Order: sequence, then structure tokens, then C-alpha cells
Amino acid sequence: MDFVADQLADGRRFRSLTVVDIYTRECLAIESEQRLKGKDVVLALNRIQIQRGVPKFVYL
Repeated sequence: MDFVADQLADGRRFRSLTVVDIYTRECLAIESEQRLKGKDVVLALNRIQIQRGVPKFVYL
């Protein structure tokens, strides 16, 4: 899970939340908004949990 930030040609900024399974290298989620809030992160993680289940290991 990581955040990426960039800027459009007109100067507007946006952030993207990326969630990747490091074992399979599969992208589990990409959420992009001008403002990502904590609730957006929680919603993305809950959606992944429903679709894929809870991970056995979490690497930090």
C-alpha cells in the first residue's frame, strides 16, 4: 500500500492509493482523487477484504 502524487497540466494535483500483493505482484486497488481521506483508504481495504479475504501475512 502506497500513495502516489502527481499534477495535471492545468496545475490541479491528485493522489492515488495503490495496493499491491507483493507475492503475486497483482494490483488489488488503485484509488485516485484530488483528496484521499482516511475513510477512502478504509473503504478500499474493506472492499479488498470482502473480495479476497484477510491476508495471512502483512509485511511492513
